[in-house]
Amino acid sequence: VNMASPDYIVPFPLLYQTGHERSLLHIAERYINVIRMSYPALLEAQVQGFPPLHYIAVHTHIVLSALGLPITHAEHLLRHPEEWQRNGTFAEAIRRNPQAAPSVVFFQEEFIPARPAERRRLLNPYFEKIFTFNLDVNLRCQFGALQPGIDWEEVEEEGQTILLDFRDETDPDMRRFKLLWVFSSLYEHIKRRGRRESPLAVTIDEFSAMAYKVTAGTNPLAVMLDEFIQQYLRGQNIWLTVAHQSINQIDEQVRNSLLS
Repeated sequence: VNMASPDYIVPFPLLYQTGHERSLLHIAERYINVIRMSYPALLEAQVQGFPPLHYIAVHTHIVLSALGLPITHAEHLLRHPEEWQRNGTFAEAIRRNPQAAPSVVFFQEEFIPARPAERRRLLNPYFEKIFTFNLDVNLRCQFGALQPGIDWEEVEEEGQTILLDFRDETDPDMRRFKLLWVFSSLYEHIKRRGRRESPLAVTIDEFSAMAYKVTAGTNPLAVMLDEFIQQYLRGQNIWLTVAHQSINQIDEQVRNSLLS
């Protein structure tokens, strides 16, 4: 799989449903968690950083997930919520999944009545992360699909080897995001697979491309790796190999997780 191919695109949608989710919030948080790992500096910015992004993203993703819509509809929802109210789309979201009701109330009672300046304050951090998905047709097809192009359960059942090639993704931020998003998708499968007789081998080359150095606070990637390594490797029969040029390329917290 060429993860930056303009011709043959394998979708890794940002909003997808496997049938194993405990709630719409579970679906909504997936992309947000990867943003947290990919851009940890956002956690230090309270006004124009992670808190407003998290707040608006959760409600947006819940409404879209209830309707079965991809992430590419988020911008229209946030720019024209009055239209969604008038044409009954919010009501349809609740009809399809009552769990969407609190998020619909947020749009109806808090977001729509808000002044334009207040809306912009809430939206700017989130828009900065999603606006490219509607500008680039390849990103729209890759992340704005409804169903993943790879079924990890099928991969294991058929004994397949999946090679994910990121070499043509020259933007380091986008490459890191894609690496983390694919890994989080696989990790979700690993969490529910249980222990199996046949091992699952996970090999990550040029690992430093996936790891953002954090100089202050906790590195979210290190937290996830700690959980992955300590709880799932031995218990689920996972074989993990991580390759890098130099150990000094890797954030100290992540390094400690790997070397454990």
